[in-house]
Amino acid sequence: MNTLQAAGLVGAGVAFGLGSAFLMGGGETQAPQQQAEMATQAAETQDAAEVTRQAADPLTLNTISKLNAVVSKAQTPLTRTEDLTDEQLEVIAFFERTAREMNESGQARGGQALRFNNMTIDRLNVRYYYTVGQTFDRISPAAVMAEQDALVHEQICNDASIQTLMRDYGFEYTYRYASQDFRFVGEVKGDLAKCEA
Repeated sequence: MNTLQAAGLVGAGVAFGLGSAFLMGGGETQAPQQQAEMATQAAETQDAAEVTRQAADPLTLNTISKLNAVVSKAQTPLTRTEDLTDEQLEVIAFFERTAREMNESGQARGGQALRFNNMTIDRLNVRYYYTVGQTFDRISPAAVMAEQDALVHEQICNDASIQTLMRDYGFEYTYRYASQDFRFVGEVKGDLAKCEA
């Protein structure tokens, strides 16, 4: 095939394509004004259908507004570590690693009557969760919490690094306890003032 034949085939293809487009459009092209009017009519019809649908279901508008609020909140940047120093972020990273290791191994101190559940860190709050080895009706929550308060503060008062983290970096330590039947027994919050008493 020579160049002249190839050019003829390409020309025929272009002409065929243009002819098809002309025939499919009914041989006429719409003016831009007509196209704009048709688009406006379609939008009005769609808006009217949406209003009718919302009127038929009064919860729809409420649901849509709730979903929009959730989506807009999800698109805001996280502020979990926004106002923390580099040193605090480094300690948090350490605690997150420690929490992963402790949660995987399931090992932690807590006495024979306690079972370690897990450890979490929320900003500057280090949290430990334990289960008391009995059902709620077989324990005295006040006695358990008095014993745990003493143990927690003994640990805090004898560990200079914990005291430094609490005093100089603003960390808090929280210990939460539940019974075997998953009822809340109590909570101990680390308090440096108890070390000075």
